[in-house]
Amino acid sequence: MSAISFERALEQYGDDLYRLAVLLSPDQAAANALLVRTARQFRNHVAADVRSIAIALCEQLPAERGLFRRGGAPAWVTAGTVRTEDTPLVTAIARLPRAQRLALGLAALHAFTTDNLASMEQEWRVRVRDAIRALLPVLDPDLDP
Repeated sequence: MSAISFERALEQYGDDLYRLAVLLSPDQAAANALLVRTARQFRNHVAADVRSIAIALCEQLPAERGLFRRGGAPAWVTAGTVRTEDTPLVTAIARLPRAQRLALGLAALHAFTTDNLASMEQEWRVRVRDAIRALLPVLDPDLDP
């Protein structure tokens, strides 16, 4: 991914970065605050690439404390916008460690092309693989592990 100005990255990938923030946060207010903190971090940077901004989103969050922290499931799991048949998958995604959710989100969003993903470090490819493996029982219950 090539480096561009932070403002340009927000213009070009803002929707996807917001989706990642929601995926990493318990609710929309927390996602908004996360984006503001991340923007402040990049305020003085001349250039950034989308992946470094996405990683900074994750780094701005407090330490992860196990499944469904005190507040319960994230709002995006219980918002009523999830179709009934998708609830098990969405719940399983919410239970993934934050780093795996971020890697899966990066892989799923259209702003991150095949070329971008091919250049991802091994660590990120492993996180995507581990996330998919963790989701396999929900995606295909008949599949042998």
